[in-house]
Amino acid sequence: MASVAGAAVLGPDASPWFLQAFTSNEDEPLRFQRAVHCALDAVPPVQALSSTAQPSSSTPPPTGYLGVIFASAEDACAVYGYVTATSVTLMLALEGDDDVRDADMRAAFDRFHAAYSDAVANPFHTLGQPISSTKFVQRVKSVCRGVR
Repeated sequence: MASVAGAAVLGPDASPWFLQAFTSNEDEPLRFQRAVHCALDAVPPVQALSSTAQPSSSTPPPTGYLGVIFASAEDACAVYGYVTATSVTLMLALEGDDDVRDADMRAAFDRFHAAYSDAVANPFHTLGQPISSTKFVQRVKSVCRGVR
């Protein structure tokens, strides 16, 4: 069974606004961070491939669910991505060898995006800074538990 190894929110400049590994293994956070940074290199090419519009300087990059953007046989993990309209990248890293349906991942990213939107809409949150809300962490954990 596949399980979520971690979740990440990266700003438009690829700065980490939220990185959370969901494991008790002390080596897991580093493995998760490596997978996220490797996946980050794949986001622009995947966005370009998912675009149905003719390339032009006035066409904004596509947003939404990107699917698997990085897979590592060595780590037995796959990183799925989602890009918001403000170019914020949301990522979920799954470990395990079971396939997860795209419909389930899309639903998980819809909930993850809603949690992110609520967190940055908080008047006490400074845009562009790491997200430290405990309610956001709880909602992300809930999203991750729902992925099967």
